[in-house]
Amino acid sequence: MTNEAPPLALMILFPFAFIAVWLGVGALLSEIGGWARLARRFPGGPRPAGPRVRGQVVGMGPVGENGVTNLIPTAEGLYLYSNPLFRFHRPPVMVPWAEIRDEGERGVLWWRSVGLDLGGVTLLRVRARAMPALAPYLAGKAGRPAA
Repeated sequence: MTNEAPPLALMILFPFAFIAVWLGVGALLSEIGGWARLARRFPGGPRPAGPRVRGQVVGMGPVGENGVTNLIPTAEGLYLYSNPLFRFHRPPVMVPWAEIRDEGERGVLWWRSVGLDLGGVTLLRVRARAMPALAPYLAGKAGRPAA
């Protein structure tokens, strides 16, 4: 048994391979979850001023988010942007309120979330704690009334 160091080429190539896999998986999840289609339909532009709702997004489409996406509710619409580590192939999105429909609360046991249909493109699931910031803009729409 010898204690040889790994080849220098492996040590040099590993970080590049890791980054390539990270970006590839991120791009794939963006496509599966609907983020890419959403960004094409509702481009976000510069980040608006307003209260940020962080760590409340549970998932987008079938993809679990676990707080990766942040929200900024504005009078124009719901602005979505990602944590810097996950921004590849996920440009910011601004979905007008007229395109957002409250699909109601669902879940199992204490894992509850509220579904928001974003323009018929994908379903955004947020924790119920996010709803007080969003409810004033969703009032009068199909689903729950403003809280």
